[in-house]
Amino acid sequence: MDKTVGAVKISGGYVSCNGRGVTREKSQFQTGPSKEIVLRLKEQYPPGTRVELICMDDPYSKLKPGDQGTVSFVDDIGTIHINWDCGSSLGAAYGVDMIRKL
Repeated sequence: MDKTVGAVKISGGYVSCNGRGVTREKSQFQTGPSKEIVLRLKEQYPPGTRVELICMDDPYSKLKPGDQGTVSFVDDIGTIHINWDCGSSLGAAYGVDMIRKL
């Protein structure tokens, strides 16, 4: 059953940042999302879509919850590449980071 967390569809469970509440199978992280999920992400987040960061599990990122940006593209492993208004161009990783559409 698919659940919506923020605005990113997560299959198989609830995902939050910093590893809390993760119920995904290890094999999904090793192989990445299915082609169907990547296609769905590309449909949901076309270039130009405005998004807001809910959380990012990256200790080196200066991005913070509430930061906004514009989707540049979605790659073949489901990373949503975003040009953040603060100047960063860090992508949101599928199954790890959380964003929502504005």
